[in-house]
Amino acid sequence: MSAGATIDTTVGDARANDREAALQLFAAEAQDLVARAEGELDQLESRPEDLEILDGLLQLVVRLEGAAGRASFDAARELMRGLARLIERLRTLGRAAAAEHFRLLQRTLAVLAESTADCVTGATAPHPEMAVLGEQLAQAVAETTAGEPETPHQSIDLALWSVVAGVAAGAEVERRETRKEKQS
Repeated sequence: MSAGATIDTTVGDARANDREAALQLFAAEAQDLVARAEGELDQLESRPEDLEILDGLLQLVVRLEGAAGRASFDAARELMRGLARLIERLRTLGRAAAAEHFRLLQRTLAVLAESTADCVTGATAPHPEMAVLGEQLAQAVAETTAGEPETPHQSIDLALWSVVAGVAAGAEVERRETRKEKQS
């Protein structure tokens, strides 16, 4: 075996270990965030017109999107991006979550929870329903948007939420790593 092959194998093993560690970290963070999002969703069911609940749910979904992105779990990241678009659209238009939106939000979080559990067991393939839910979310956004002009600030709001959530989640990861180093 050549020295180049040994280095390539070592780098590949390191990347695989990094990916596995990132997925495990994602799973731990996502379990907490999904549970909190499901709590927000329970509140939304009883008060579908409450925009503050939508705001809280949006914050959690954007944090989930950021966590999935850091773990390179692209299917989950895209699913959360679609969910964030729907929530943002409802929030921006000041609309109550309709029953079909509520069911879609609920199913999307359930699939993410199942995917998170799969990460813990080492599965790396996306959940089979993720692509279908992504399409349903896009359709729901389109239907919600029909007849409503989109203002330029709406896409900026979502992008800003994504940045803020990513920074906050990154800071949390750094705090955890610092605690672990201090304990060692």
